[in-house]
Amino acid sequence: MGDSVITRSTLVEKLRDHQIRNHNKWSLLGLFSHRPYISTWVEVIVALLWAFIFTMFMLSSYLVYYLNHKWIALVIFFIGILIPIRLRSARKYLSRRGDGRMQLPLSM
Repeated sequence: MGDSVITRSTLVEKLRDHQIRNHNKWSLLGLFSHRPYISTWVEVIVALLWAFIFTMFMLSSYLVYYLNHKWIALVIFFIGILIPIRLRSARKYLSRRGDGRMQLPLSM
């Protein structure tokens, strides 16, 4: 029966290990993920897709600027900058929404 009892310190240790493992594995792609932590390969592919789209916006804005269309380049640049900003707000929303469900009662 001693092995089946889950203590609070064991839960905290497992949660910390899980967060460290997932946070360090894809920390650079975390900027382009809509979730707080990247845990599946599908999330990695989605983050890579957003990174590719962001890179294409930045490269196309530089190309348009080189062709002396400064206002169009500025619009494309700001649309590209909105991608990581929007993904960051989605991460904050999902982490706030998930906090209420993830809390365990202290009586456990």
